[in-house]
Amino acid sequence: MVGVLADNPPMVFRDADTKFVGYDVDVLQEVGRRIGKTMQFKVINWDQKTEELNGKQIDVIASGLSITEERKKIYAFTDPVVQKYTQMLIVNTASPIKARDDLGGKTVCVMEGASAGELVQDFRSASGQTAKVQTAPTMEGCLIQLTAGETDSAVMDGVTCEYYIKHNPGQFRIVPGALSKRQTAFALRLEDRALLGTFNDALKAMEADGTMKRLRERWLGDIN
Repeated sequence: MVGVLADNPPMVFRDADTKFVGYDVDVLQEVGRRIGKTMQFKVINWDQKTEELNGKQIDVIASGLSITEERKKIYAFTDPVVQKYTQMLIVNTASPIKARDDLGGKTVCVMEGASAGELVQDFRSASGQTAKVQTAPTMEGCLIQLTAGETDSAVMDGVTCEYYIKHNPGQFRIVPGALSKRQTAFALRLEDRALLGTFNDALKAMEADGTMKRLRERWLGDIN
């Protein structure tokens, strides 16, 4: 069982028929085919992902999960599936915010349980005002707050920002400059070392035969 977000395009999201699609979905389904396991997907509360994993409600965490030093202490990460995964600021098109330094004293929405929360704490204006963090349970929730004027900006994965901008023309824009660049991977329980090795063997084979390159080009474009 794979724990995912339902609103994390193009990594994991639902199509018009409510079927899970996206880069992580395709990669995991191909891994499953190669190791003889069926991949089932379950929408989880991102803030509870660790509890879901360790409680064996799920066996894998997906949805563009960034590798961080803190997370390495609690998860067994597979080999990276995206090498350069950025986090960006998204604002309404008419917003006066042009750069990160404009966020001093402003509000920034971050999804609950997302690694972006630590980045926002460093936002401050020349006068020393810091940004104010507010949260939403989903990425889409942050966009709803942004559209309603309840927050001044949101921090989201760069590819997700681009997806929502493309599908909501004229509504949003990205503030220039990546806030972070990280790798993403799938997370397993620390004790599941044998399964981790099986996953990594499949991922290495997929890199070698061009499957990963094809899936990245399909879903992520220029991201490698």
